Amino acid sequence: MNWPWKRKPTALQVRIVDRPVTHLRADEFRADRELVHLAAAVLANPNVQLMINVLKNEHPGAEVLPANADSIQRVVWQSRAEGFAIGLATIESLGVPQALPERLQSTFEADTKE
Repeated sequence: MNWPWKRKPTALQVRIVDRPVTHLRADEFRADRELVHLAAAVLANPNVQLMINVLKNEHPGAEVLPANADSIQRVVWQSRAEGFAIGLATIESLGVPQALPERLQSTFEADTKE
């Protein structure tokens, strides 16, 4: 019998390829003219617009909860609806240029007791 573990190894080998993870935020994306131009071109595509419209039609806020839904079910439903709306709005906003907001500097001072 030809057992799988007794077969000769093939030339195919698996390697792990590390890729850097981007930490680009939406506000940084919108501050870059080239990225905004790219996103605006993609968002203007009729096929992408069709997909965005489908996403809008799938919005969880359009679901009807049963009359006997408890408070936990309502909280989950509201959280899903808000998260979905924020995600969709973020995607649509990537094609709109916006300057980076001024970052607040944290300055902590020791409490002074008088």
